[in-house]
Amino acid sequence: MFSLGCVLAYAATGRPPFGGGTVDALLYRTVHDEPDLDGLDEELAGVLRRCLAKDPDDRPAPAELDTALVEDVPSGTADWLPAAVVRMVADRSAEMLSLPEIGATILEGPVRDRGPSRRRFLATVSGGAAVLAVGGGAAARAGLGGGTGKQASAGPGWAIGVQADLSGPGKAVGRAQEQGAQIAVEEFNARFGRPFTLHVKTSDDEGRSDRAAAAAERLADDADVLAVIGSSTDATTQAALPVYDAALLPVLGMSAGQNLVRNVRSFVRGRPLHNTVAMGLGFQLEATSAATSVGVLLDRSGGDASWMTIQMVNLVVRQYGDATHPRVVPAGTTDLTPVLTEMRSAGIEAFVYAGPVDGAIRAARGLADFTGPKYAAEPALDARFAAEPAAAGWTVVASAIGPGAASVRSFAQAFRERHGRAPGFWAAEGYDAAKLLIQQLVATGGKRPARKALIGPLQKATYHGITRDFAFDQRTGQPALTTPASFVHQVLDGGFHYLGPAPDKAPQPRTA
Repeated sequence: MFSLGCVLAYAATGRPPFGGGTVDALLYRTVHDEPDLDGLDEELAGVLRRCLAKDPDDRPAPAELDTALVEDVPSGTADWLPAAVVRMVADRSAEMLSLPEIGATILEGPVRDRGPSRRRFLATVSGGAAVLAVGGGAAARAGLGGGTGKQASAGPGWAIGVQADLSGPGKAVGRAQEQGAQIAVEEFNARFGRPFTLHVKTSDDEGRSDRAAAAAERLADDADVLAVIGSSTDATTQAALPVYDAALLPVLGMSAGQNLVRNVRSFVRGRPLHNTVAMGLGFQLEATSAATSVGVLLDRSGGDASWMTIQMVNLVVRQYGDATHPRVVPAGTTDLTPVLTEMRSAGIEAFVYAGPVDGAIRAARGLADFTGPKYAAEPALDARFAAEPAAAGWTVVASAIGPGAASVRSFAQAFRERHGRAPGFWAAEGYDAAKLLIQQLVATGGKRPARKALIGPLQKATYHGITRDFAFDQRTGQPALTTPASFVHQVLDGGFHYLGPAPDKAPQPRTA
């Protein structure tokens, strides 16, 4: 009851009820001081004070608390937890009840100071009595939560890390991968007779390359983390790889499509390169359009990925004997009207844009009355682009599969049950990444592996996923995906309609 009071107080105020700071100060305040409940209405504060009473006899019984807290809940709405969450809670509760007595933690040798953690808390109050006095693990976690960007877990164990942009401009991709991975882990933990329990631990790099290394260090320094999915972007993955490589921590990338540092020991790319996706775009254009003059616009705001896209589309179109009308705009260009006007006056019959999503929106607006086929590269696979009325009818070719694909439907249903909505793009890729890593962990036979022992098997792994079949080519400096499928999406009714895989080879030449 005391632990529940700590959690409720933190949820209601956003502050630990007994503050933070050093362990000894926190323990003292918890035992001797009154909780900080400032800002709460008196009725709720009164309930929480009873939960946090020093004398257990003064705390409410569960039935009393139930009556005090649910009186405002509409009838029939209390049964709200998804079934998968209920199973997970029951499963973990059973594990806690079966744990043996916790003995004192013995520290051998010098310990590098990483700040407060659950293990150090238990070492400080070994024997368990002090933990019970302050409300157990809930009080400890309320006052001594993990560092920025870390997700608390249910204790030491086996964990898959997810490094991603979880709060920055690309958070839709990062959150989707995290949520997909979480569903894969929950499914594994629900299996009868599983050899171990698995957790997901996240580290937010905010989509910033200057924060990616620190985000990687948080996972690399966590001994529970045996492998990592991430990061979300080319730049953050590039910045994080030296940290993971030094730690010999295997990393599986699902959305970074640039050819990163060669001869990196720990990295496996689970998606095709940007130029391979662009080849699919070129094949799709040639297979569905008879356009003989294709305007291709490189927006340098999109960096190397945009350059690779336009280079490959230009090559494919010209190989078919069709003409291209290439143009480039400098990074930061916000007015595309002059270049679009010039391209149209040159007689283009189709149009391809490669650049960031905000540029794709400007291109769509500038070509609202252009009736030829219009394509955009992978960054336009974004809800903001689909919501733009002028983007209706545009085609986007990307590495991410559509949530409506037949192979993804079972996962999509599980996602809806878990989150109450359809999965976003890259959620299925996060699910596949976690399943592939779980396969490698299970192959150890339940014996906890060293991180470096997972790298070789991962690079040689094969896996039949819901987004693609995974196999890797060892002949390059970086293990390369040998099944580089890309997928076609069209903007319809304010959203993306999944059309299927892009052609993986050149269509038959058109006859005159």
